[in-house]
Amino acid sequence: MFELQPDMFSDVELWRRTTYALVVVSSIFFLLQRTSWAMFDPIFELCIFHIPTIFSALFYLKTRIDSEDRAQNGK
Repeated sequence: MFELQPDMFSDVELWRRTTYALVVVSSIFFLLQRTSWAMFDPIFELCIFHIPTIFSALFYLKTRIDSEDRAQNGK
């Protein structure tokens, strides 16, 4: 079984990957709901897919900015 080592990825890298995955899933469900296959209530869709994507993107940006600040300050 594959195990993640503590130093394999930085926090910024993991949040970037998480954000990209959530953006893809959110986009797919958004397009499906609007084009051909509406299976979720719009409020449910918003709460389950789009709000977590927004929070993940904001947290990724905060983590990236904090990481850049630490790199510039030499910590």
